[in-house]
Amino acid sequence: MCGSEMCRPIKAGSGRRRKLWELERQWHCSVVGTCLTMADLRRIIAKTRVSMEADVTDYHIHGFFVTRAGENGIHAKLMQKIMDQRFLVTINRFGRAKTEEELRSLWDEHEARGEVSGAYWALVTHPAAPLDLLEHVFGQVHMLSHLSGASHRGDLRRTVELEARVAELEQRLTQERAAARAEIARRDEDLGELRNNLAVASIQQGRVEALEARLAELEDGSALRKAENEAATLRRALSRAEGRIARAEARLVEREAELTALRETSRCYRDDVERMRCDKAAMMRELAEFARHQIPPAEQRPDLGGSCLLYVGGRDHLVPHMRAMAERCNGQFVHHDGGVESGVAALSGALERADAIFCPVDCVSHEAVNRIKRACERCSKPFIPLRSSGLSAFSQALRSLPKEARLER
Repeated sequence: MCGSEMCRPIKAGSGRRRKLWELERQWHCSVVGTCLTMADLRRIIAKTRVSMEADVTDYHIHGFFVTRAGENGIHAKLMQKIMDQRFLVTINRFGRAKTEEELRSLWDEHEARGEVSGAYWALVTHPAAPLDLLEHVFGQVHMLSHLSGASHRGDLRRTVELEARVAELEQRLTQERAAARAEIARRDEDLGELRNNLAVASIQQGRVEALEARLAELEDGSALRKAENEAATLRRALSRAEGRIARAEARLVEREAELTALRETSRCYRDDVERMRCDKAAMMRELAEFARHQIPPAEQRPDLGGSCLLYVGGRDHLVPHMRAMAERCNGQFVHHDGGVESGVAALSGALERADAIFCPVDCVSHEAVNRIKRACERCSKPFIPLRSSGLSAFSQALRSLPKEARLER
């Protein structure tokens, strides 16, 4: 939950909704993740011709747009346009609310129906939304992301169950196919017999017709009526047999369609499982990297002499580990995200305080790197570019830190 100094809504009665880049930084991640799809983000990348690797992950695309959401640029404006158009009806409905009670009631109504995306966008940009309601809604959206993760684990269990069900249905279908073929074979035999009988009946009918003149002479005509009844009985039996064959073939087609649908569902779940395995492998590699690059025992650690190290950019989840590394080496650690969100004034203050500045070139744009480098030259501070934002590169940089960047105690 964000602090009150970071979540001040626009003063009630101003009548203007906030833009995406006017929201506080900590809202951008939840707004981009909740109100936009990955398809939306990839279309914006194609439209703005952003240069990215062919195998870029959804995670890195999400991070790129979270950063751009705080800038009044083309990417934030395109995201704003998509959400405004998609959720226009919901935005208008929230816009007619005048009190906190009305806003809270509208949110509860949409959340109960599962219509979270539009309601979330309409509420966080509402000019009169109070802080306590925004914090309440942010907490609910945050917990929904956890529930979504839990549902993936349920999907894995469901995949196993579906695979077992598919195997069972395939076995049953095989048995039913064999039974259907046997039934068709029996029906074919009956049909052949019925056709033979019909041929015989036709012959008999011919004979009857040939003898019609003679039968007409008979008083009651019983022989002719008997032959006609036998022919009608044979025709009805043939019609029933053909109907049973048609129904058996229809049941076979239905079973094959059901099996095709189940196979497609199973394939989709297998794809989800494979993606989750890839995510798990990536996490294990990151943990292994962290384990390999821990600072060695105290007697082998470099002594930074209380130097203040400024780390610009990088990955937020690795910052605590880098801070721990620096402090174990008798140093101070200051982090700045390198973007507009943390503020130019904050970056200038950090540069004045720092004895050396580290910047990973893989997580910061070339423009930002050049800007920071020029600022270091003006302040006569060592600028140390890192080949990557991983713990290994930072650990090696600590060991090779120039003597002029270390304070003499």
